[in-house]
Amino acid sequence: MKTIFSFLFIFITFSQILADDANPFANAKTRQDVEQTARQEMGKFNPHDETGLLSVGNMLLKASERLTELAQSDSDRGNAAAAKFQGLTFLIQGYSQQNKDVSEYEKQLSAALTEVEKYSHASKEARYLSWKNFDEKLYATCTNISDPINETKFDSLLKEVLQWALKFSDDKREVTMPYIRFDVALWKRPEFKPKLAKEWTAFILSDAWKEVNPEIREAALKVPNALERRQVGNDPKLYGRTFDNKFFDWDTYRGKVILINFTASWCGPCKQILPQLKACYEKYHDKGFEIVSVYIDDTLDNSKRDAKQLEITWILLSEELSKQAGQPRYTEEFGFHGVPQILLCDQQGKIITTNHNEVDAKVAELLK
Repeated sequence: MKTIFSFLFIFITFSQILADDANPFANAKTRQDVEQTARQEMGKFNPHDETGLLSVGNMLLKASERLTELAQSDSDRGNAAAAKFQGLTFLIQGYSQQNKDVSEYEKQLSAALTEVEKYSHASKEARYLSWKNFDEKLYATCTNISDPINETKFDSLLKEVLQWALKFSDDKREVTMPYIRFDVALWKRPEFKPKLAKEWTAFILSDAWKEVNPEIREAALKVPNALERRQVGNDPKLYGRTFDNKFFDWDTYRGKVILINFTASWCGPCKQILPQLKACYEKYHDKGFEIVSVYIDDTLDNSKRDAKQLEITWILLSEELSKQAGQPRYTEEFGFHGVPQILLCDQQGKIITTNHNEVDAKVAELLK
């Protein structure tokens, strides 16, 4: 699943094969030159083999060296640290596949992470990688079967999650990420979720947030209810505008089984599950099954182009037209950061499943 917010060096991950002695950044005069060069090389690299992993790793280290030389701010230094961390990560993966000793690279990676965390306040790239490191720990702790999460561990993780929310309080989209990720990580221990919602709300309303932009604070306060909105058993109350800018009336679909498919033109996984949805639609549409694809693209043109290329014939809603009509973003109202997101609803409008692999069987059962 692709995350809605993106970062330069995540894109660079899929960029290029370069010879070890090549340095495309040698003549770069500014940070922007380095970034532009990296973008120009995108699409030349297949990251699924050890040679590619080593090539992109070395390329990122070269980018990091040049960014360090050109750095004029903590933001620049954070970007350089992020590039180095990513580069070392790929080298470790590549050499591990060759069964070579990577201990020295792992030592460098640890030092690079320290550097990333040092500049995470100033650089989004550094902040993202620092968050990713914590996010991995969060999931590992919550899903560890041999050492399951208890009250003490929950409280410790919650404290860090809340502090991460404060770090993200300069961005309306990112600010909700710590809550959403912790909520998902607790899927095996749902009894902790009410406490998470309570403590989160109390923290956002505390003095620690008094200087935060009110709009961002409001977005953070809404996320528990947004997640609840797409829980099994609830009515999602879908809204929006169709591609021809007509009002979408959710209540008119009572009596039908309806699948809400949040998607985007740039989403690869969305396209991967589309054949499965099409097959289900063809099988059950005449029996009372509908699909609504909700495009969260910022531009209607991209949404229309994608739907046409994919030959989607069911109901289509547009994020852009919905916003123009004064309606809130779907990501804010439904509490997610990535697509695809699936909500299968029964004839009463209640969510039955959010797992696309269960759709066919659930639809068949509902339409018996």
